[in-house]
Amino acid sequence: MQIKKIFLASSSELRDERKEFEIAIGRKNKRWKNRGFELELVIWEDFIDAMSSTRLQDEYNKAIEDCDIFVMLFHTKVGKYTAEEFETAFQSFQENQKPKIYTYFNTSTPPGETSERDQNSLQAFKDKLRELKHFKTEYASIGELKFHFFDQVEKLEEVGFFAAETASTTPSSNEALFDEIKNKVPFSSSLFDLVSEYEERLVALAPSAEDELIQFKGQWYRLAKNIRMGIISQANSTTQTNILTNNFLGILEGIERVAKNK
Repeated sequence: MQIKKIFLASSSELRDERKEFEIAIGRKNKRWKNRGFELELVIWEDFIDAMSSTRLQDEYNKAIEDCDIFVMLFHTKVGKYTAEEFETAFQSFQENQKPKIYTYFNTSTPPGETSERDQNSLQAFKDKLRELKHFKTEYASIGELKFHFFDQVEKLEEVGFFAAETASTTPSSNEALFDEIKNKVPFSSSLFDLVSEYEERLVALAPSAEDELIQFKGQWYRLAKNIRMGIISQANSTTQTNILTNNFLGILEGIERVAKNK
């Protein structure tokens, strides 16, 4: 049984959503166990003030570094400690390739008036994510949040994230890597997720392709959003999807040529 730790971070204003997320993880674990893995949720509500000889936030940060997945929820503001938790997760990922980071922004109308200070903190954080080239996900309800995250869990399972540590899912050569990606394209429901899955390895082979991949992910996200909202017709969505798919295959071929010339 593979157990992966997931740290859930957010401000206290999203307490209800945190609780719903916790319940949903517990229910999903009953099914996931039959598939050989489960997620162990780590939340600040489980900590006690006496745990740290310095400050409790230090214990949170240690827990983040020990986790495999890091999920952050935002709504009207980004507090000092929430920002610190993201910094801890991001630095840990850069150094150790873990945890995987997911940021979710609630787009629903706040129940009360939002102060200018809170608005500025939220916008500043969004600007920072853009600078880091980290793609955020928006959701309007807890249902959307759970749907997207659990879809990501499915994708992680597909690529062997929950496989036994003795198993290897890394292609033995660059050629095998490209074949693996190409074989997945026709069966992928979201090329955004597929690109995110392999983005780091592709950029390592061809750093100049990083901007192209980021631009492609933005285009795919906008298309998926327009389809979901019914802004474009089914026929047009099929055409646009095929165009973007061919664009990605073109980018992939370019990266493959660079890799072969190294």
